[in-house]
Amino acid sequence: MTETILGTMRVPAVGGVGRRLVHVSEIGPESYSAGGFEVTVTSLTKVDHVIAEATDSTGTYLAVTSVSGNVVTIQAFSALGTEVVDTTDIHTSTFKFFAVGR
Repeated sequence: MTETILGTMRVPAVGGVGRRLVHVSEIGPESYSAGGFEVTVTSLTKVDHVIAEATDSTGTYLAVTSVSGNVVTIQAFSALGTEVVDTTDIHTSTFKFFAVGR
């Protein structure tokens, strides 16, 4: 996994507390499990928002299904719109998203 901190911003609505914008790039698992896989954003202690890139070069696309603390759960879908089946090797797919948090 790679993370790149793109910047820090102050958010007046939350008391001027700084938020980081982080770009995350994660390779899919060798054995996918229905419901998704977890990615821990180590540059943040809490993820407030996620902006996901839709597809990779293999046609696999992602949906962020939940965020808890700094852990983002990603579900993988085929180009046909169905979730990738259990035990499918998707390690050739790279999932990318932006996380905003602190």
